[in-house]
Parts: sequence; structure tokens; C-alpha cells
Amino acid sequence: MFFGAIAIALSSFVGCTDLGEVAKFSALADSASTSLTGLVSDFKGTCLRSNALAPVRNGVRIDQRDCSIYDKLTPEIQADQKVLTDYLKALGQLAADNDPGYSKPVTALGGQFKTAGLNADQVAAAGAASSLAVKISDAALAGYRRKKISKLVSDSNNDVKILTQALSNIVSTDYAIMLSNEEEGLQDYYNTAIKNDAGKDPLSVILIQKQFDDESANLQKRLDAAKAYGVLMKSIADANQKIADQKDAISSKDLVKLIGPQLADIAQSTNDLRQAFK
Repeated sequence: MFFGAIAIALSSFVGCTDLGEVAKFSALADSASTSLTGLVSDFKGTCLRSNALAPVRNGVRIDQRDCSIYDKLTPEIQADQKVLTDYLKALGQLAADNDPGYSKPVTALGGQFKTAGLNADQVAAAGAASSLAVKISDAALAGYRRKKISKLVSDSNNDVKILTQALSNIVSTDYAIMLSNEEEGLQDYYNTAIKNDAGKDPLSVILIQKQFDDESANLQKRLDAAKAYGVLMKSIADANQKIADQKDAISSKDLVKLIGPQLADIAQSTNDLRQAFK
């Protein structure tokens, strides 16, 4: 239910504010942030697992990838994600007529990415996150309150669109490919193990099969989470776009109806993320 409360939090810029729902929204945003952090941390995890599953030739495990690159990439992507969740929480704070609570200095994330030789999606995510962070910080410093929510949403909409699309590509495409490679390695590894033990020890084969089934189930949860992440990012972008398009010309009740499909998708995809990265 990560985004379930956002309907009330965001719709309050044209109606009454339910402070309990706003508080719930902020707490749920924090909860979702934990799941997102766990997912990105698994970039290196799937790399290491794939290396461990690679075949051995002449006593040496071959096809080893350099997983150290994720030591830099992971915190960068996590920083971008945090800006997005901070943006959502800032909207909740503004809905409660409170300070958006984001006045810390903004670092030049985009510049850091561009010098790292990373791909276009990673650079785009960093640039949009940096720009969005500036807007949240400016809103805090300018003393934005409830009446300025529509301005923040409108001003930030393009950054949100770029950031969510780039993060979606990084996770639901790039990370998913890494997981698919791990899945292939997992199948080869256990097929070889079962073949080698076939006819020797039936109990050993049963145990190997069980371990394979368990690891396959965990891997499938991660694949489902990668797909859910893409749905989550698209739903956030779509909901933000709808709100930006309406500006102030919509009632609270109608706004909930308007972004209802996105709220349902976000609730489901967030649950899928939690299942894989509790």
C-alpha cells in the first residue's frame, strides 16, 4: 500500500487534509525506500552468484565478471531513488501544510555519473535526480506550503518522468538480464550436479534438486521484483503527470478516481518488491 495514501496526501491540495493519512504516507514511503534499496544492492549480488555458478576448467572457475563496478554504481542509483522518495514525502508534507523538509545541500550527482563512464540511463537518472533534488530543496527554502503543491508537481514533472524511466530501464531491463544470466547458470550448475550424482546416491540427488528448487524460487522472486519495479516507476510517472495536467481544477474525490489505476498498480508492485527484498 505504498502509494495508497498518496491519493489523499496529494488530493489535499484542493481539499481538506487528513493528517493521519499524510503521516501514513510518509511512513509508507520510507518502507518502500527500504525495498528499493535492497533491490539495487542485489546488482552486485547477482554478479557474485553468477560467478560462483560458472563452470570450472582445469581447476579454475571461468567466465568471471568484475563485480567491483557495482560498489560505485549501487550507491549512485540508491541516491537517485532516495531523491524520488524524498519528492513523494515532500508532497505529503506540503499536503499537511508543513515544511517539505528537504533543505540539505544538493550534490552534483549528474557530474559524478558523467565522469564514471556509465551508460546513458545511469547518466539520465543522475541528471534528473540532481535537478529534482534542487527543486525540492528550493521548495523548502522558499517556504512552500499547501497552495504551492501544484507548482512543485508541475515544475518537477519532467524530472520525475526522466528519472522514473531511466531507473526503470536500469532495473527492469539491465538487472533483469543479469538475473536471466544467473538463472541460466543456475540451471547448468545443478543439471551437472544431478547428472554427476545420478545412479550413485538417490538421497543426494533429492537434496540437490531441493536446493535447486529453493534457489530457483528465490531467483524468480527477484525477476518478479524487477518487473514490478518497472510497473512502479511507470505508475508514479503516470500519476504525477495526471496531477500536473489537472493543476488545481479537480476535486479531491475526482483526483482519487483519476489516478486510481496507478494506485492499484503501485500497491501490487510494491508488495511484489517486498516479497523479494524483505
